[in-house]
Amino acid sequence: MALAIGEAGLDRTQLERQRRLLDASRRFIAEVLSANGVTGAALVAFLRAQMDDIRANIADAARDQLHTTHATFSAWVADMTPEQWSQLRVVVGAGHMDRTGNLASQYFSRALGDRWEGRFEREDHDDPGRRVMTSEDVTDEESAFALLATHVFDTRTSNAFFGEESRMGRDVLADAAERELIAMFGEQPAPPPCDVTPGPARSRSASGCPRS
Repeated sequence: MALAIGEAGLDRTQLERQRRLLDASRRFIAEVLSANGVTGAALVAFLRAQMDDIRANIADAARDQLHTTHATFSAWVADMTPEQWSQLRVVVGAGHMDRTGNLASQYFSRALGDRWEGRFEREDHDDPGRRVMTSEDVTDEESAFALLATHVFDTRTSNAFFGEESRMGRDVLADAAERELIAMFGEQPAPPPCDVTPGPARSRSASGCPRS
């Protein structure tokens, strides 16, 4: 592993950081094997002691991925016509736990002029004009195109039937179900959660929550 780290093309600071992490991990493993076990508190203490180096690795990884993505994307955009740019949509495949704040979603939201929410970036199902879509189901190009086609079809269907672009972003029976449940139980549904961070007045989405 030490040889692999040395051949990874890291600068001196990065290389020293990896060696510190590797050496600390080896010492900790040796202690665990010698004691034939480890407590939860000892494990957490070991992990916390490495966090400065781990955070530095995370920052380097994000920087490298963002700058690489930006260079590649900028080269593609340079060859696009204005019409191609206006029609451009991006589908980001993400795991369930890393959808919020996904690096690629953040980058393309910023690059394509969508609302950018930083580390709390989430897909806005209330905005049919959003150009960046994130999905747990996208694993290849075919599934990405299928998701994009569904998004376009649902937007057109929503307009045609309901005159509301985002209507198909919720269950077709959702509105009727809400009305019937109010009639059955005599209670109003709770309002949708909104970002209540103080700030200037903002427009509101279809859910009633303020937009950035």
